[in-house]
Amino acid sequence: MKQEKKAGRPRDAGKDALIADAMLQMLAEHGYEGASFEKVAARAQVSRASIYRRWAAKEDLVIYAIGEMLHAEAQNGPPVDGTGITAIRQMLARTATRLSDPFKRRVIASVLSEATGRPALASMISKLEQERRAPLLVALEQARADGDLERDHEDEYLGDALVGALYFRALLSQMPLNDAVITGLIDSVLRPRR
Repeated sequence: MKQEKKAGRPRDAGKDALIADAMLQMLAEHGYEGASFEKVAARAQVSRASIYRRWAAKEDLVIYAIGEMLHAEAQNGPPVDGTGITAIRQMLARTATRLSDPFKRRVIASVLSEATGRPALASMISKLEQERRAPLLVALEQARADGDLERDHEDEYLGDALVGALYFRALLSQMPLNDAVITGLIDSVLRPRR
């Protein structure tokens, strides 16, 4: 999260992007503990003061950087333009693409492993994840309204099962994620009516 704007010269958005990218690189290369503001500043070729003016704590910069990574992914990736089951498939494909990227997978793994012992970081990740899962819950409700799903399941748990399975396969089992996996998940977890 960014700090509130202060009076003075306008902030250089290009610097924000350089700093966020440097943080992602540090997370991927050295893990959360190795991603100090000093190392990030050196990688981004900015002063530490430039970072501290923007983010009060490392957790804030980490969440900002991951948020920017996800935003860029949404802007540059394939669109989610369907509804119901089609939208669910598209969202899972986007998640699978993210988790199949070795760089992004290392970033995500380093942050998730650190979050277990850092309540503030875990809380920030939870908020970010809630924003990311809202469209999936809408798509599940739409699939149900379209008559593609039975009504006796909680969408929240279905969403957790779908996305959680992708994270488990990618981060713990090191198994590939492809269209067959996504189809298998949808068929096994959602059991859509055909």
